[in-house]
Amino acid sequence: YTEGHYPPTNQHSSGRGMKVVLVLLLVNIVYSLHFPGLHGAQKVPAGVPRMIGNKRSLAQFRFGHGGLASVKNGIQSELRSLLNSKVKRSHGEQYYEEGKQNVHQIKDCMTVVTLTNHEAESWFLRSNGHKETCGLYVVGDPDTRVEITLEDLDVECSSGLVMMFDGWELNGNVFPSEEDHDLPLKARSSTFCNQARAKDETFISSQNAALISYNVPAVGQGFRIRVRVIPNPDPCNILMSDMSGYFTLENNGKARNCSLTTLLFPANFGILSLDVGEPQRAKRSHDTGVQTQCSEHGWSDYIELGGSMELDSHLLTSETICGFKSKPIEKGLTVLCGSSTVRLVSSGTFQNSVTVFVKAASDADLDFNTNLVISCPDLSK
Repeated sequence: YTEGHYPPTNQHSSGRGMKVVLVLLLVNIVYSLHFPGLHGAQKVPAGVPRMIGNKRSLAQFRFGHGGLASVKNGIQSELRSLLNSKVKRSHGEQYYEEGKQNVHQIKDCMTVVTLTNHEAESWFLRSNGHKETCGLYVVGDPDTRVEITLEDLDVECSSGLVMMFDGWELNGNVFPSEEDHDLPLKARSSTFCNQARAKDETFISSQNAALISYNVPAVGQGFRIRVRVIPNPDPCNILMSDMSGYFTLENNGKARNCSLTTLLFPANFGILSLDVGEPQRAKRSHDTGVQTQCSEHGWSDYIELGGSMELDSHLLTSETICGFKSKPIEKGLTVLCGSSTVRLVSSGTFQNSVTVFVKAASDADLDFNTNLVISCPDLSK
């Protein structure tokens, strides 16, 4: 495209590529992002904008006679069709230019883009006067990072702004949390407008999730970005983009927290192997066993499994375990919360790792003979 011009809206559209519009009717989130101070020529404060608006929590889904079925119908079926099958396409139109990848127009206030390793897409916005702050949410494979390049920008600083954020933010909740991320919250965002930054700047996330938040109220103004996923040699925090999968979290000898968080669905965890808090001399030919309530005992290295009502790794309910076991643990853990998390907490003293299989919970996962079942407080009301 020529500088400052966007393709006309009557071009041919196609279903090529993996785009997902995450219509969060499952929790009835009618939202808007909010930049404090983003009015007139006031200075936009550093930090992350907060989503505000009405929402319905999972507490309003009743178990009833169907057990977990009502939760599944309200949440799991929507996410399975949107994320696992990856067949629902963006409402945005797709365009082609010789020698370039597909270009997509942003049509929805909240859009989720899923990309696989090395895949790239370009997205553009041409404002129709919409005054809400909206978001383009990007998620890649677990072992990737998101690279965002600002290709074109026409947003007046007096009224609008484009922000790139290292992670996701939803209803005031941030992934990864401050405790799990290497950077402080204020260092995880970059803001752009006409007088502030030049085009062709590149932003790279620390994990497989990133957010482009924007407020462009002036008709005809907008931006174009290129997003792609690149390999991450040391994945630590992972946002699940599918309804099931096998994952390994490792600290590589570092003092850090690593986490795996599901995207707004109750989950069942199966621990396939565990090596947390054991010194090198304990790599024996036999398993030393699994300890529970490790954090309660004051130990500094452990696995925390639990959930919260939102996309948030601050867990409302959780269990902690540690030890060494090379074979799968007999019982699984079912977490009946809006979002579920596995967190590896490491002091840096040990080489810790855990391998888990995570899937959306089903009624069969409520069997207490085969699973430990925990729920967030609001779900039990």
